[in-house]
Amino acid sequence: MKKTIFLIGLFFLLLIHISYSFNQNFKIANHFIFKDSNLFQSNNFITIADAEKVIEKKSFLKDSSFKSSGGVIRYKLKFRPTYIDSTSKGELFFEYQQWQNEDITKVMYQNFEKEHKKMGYVEDLKNIGDEAYLMKDNFKNPFILVRKNNTFFKIQVSSINTDSSLKELINLTKKIVAIH
Repeated sequence: MKKTIFLIGLFFLLLIHISYSFNQNFKIANHFIFKDSNLFQSNNFITIADAEKVIEKKSFLKDSSFKSSGGVIRYKLKFRPTYIDSTSKGELFFEYQQWQNEDITKVMYQNFEKEHKKMGYVEDLKNIGDEAYLMKDNFKNPFILVRKNNTFFKIQVSSINTDSSLKELINLTKKIVAIH
């Protein structure tokens, strides 16, 4: 009898915990997402025309994904040239991450920047978000990381074609961060 009462009590505690966790996650999602239900649409970040300026080829949205877990909202986009041949290898990747705590993003940003400085060329970007830098890998592919309040914006291009493409990438980054 005592064992049965104990198990029933344990079961109710588990239900209360699950209910509380669900409510907390719903509050997080409601705070981030539902104040603007149209926020997570690709055109609110990067349009096809924007991608084509950076990639310098006719392009399309290849993939997009949304995930909310552990108090972090992640939204990813991937653009590719419409026709793939030896002259059109570029891809544009974008990731938006919104965290609950700005202090976490500050520490993470510092760690990312420190590691990226070890790996390659890093240049601070002024007047974009709270902190921003541009890194180029061994193949001169640019990666931009921006921190604005509790949000990260990550933008990367593979097989960049020209200096004007890099300028378009930086201008696109400025536009996205200013809007969000």
